[in-house]
Amino acid sequence: MQFTEWLNAGILLATIVAIVYGPIKAVKITRNMDDARAKENRRVEIFRNLMRTRQIQLDEEHVYALNLIEIEFYGEEKIVSAYRAYMNHLNTPLPAVDAQDKFFEDRRDLFIDLLHVIGKAVGYEFDRRDLGKFGYVPAGWGNEAERQRYLQHLFIEVLENKRPLPVAPMVAANANPFPPAPEIEKQE
Repeated sequence: MQFTEWLNAGILLATIVAIVYGPIKAVKITRNMDDARAKENRRVEIFRNLMRTRQIQLDEEHVYALNLIEIEFYGEEKIVSAYRAYMNHLNTPLPAVDAQDKFFEDRRDLFIDLLHVIGKAVGYEFDRRDLGKFGYVPAGWGNEAERQRYLQHLFIEVLENKRPLPVAPMVAANANPFPPAPEIEKQE
């Protein structure tokens, strides 16, 4: 065999390999890029949910986002460390009344630390003070949530037979806006 025949055979073999292997490699690259993009989107969504609910931490979206941090930020030691410090504090029993201000201040600081490191990881650079200072929740939301909890508590007590269900007329008889029924005279 001459050199040109070897060269042509090599080119043919390279072409066959490229035809078979090229699309497979392209699909793998595309899938890896899609997986990386999806992971980044999930991480940003966690950050967005924590930012959105930073002033209403009893919101279920806030709790869901917290519970996904260990999965989505697995292996990122700064985030996992901040997460664990915050979770340990959340699971600490409430101290005596005179120590509660410090307790809740520490909790807030740990949460702000967590938000700050997650923000950095997903590409947002916020000042720590701004993370704690800004964020709006109308006072009415808190009042409404408190009323709902109170009404749920009362309803549960009624269902558990610990509290009677009061039944009373809606309008007092003398406050009726309609005139009384006419009296009918009996004929004898």
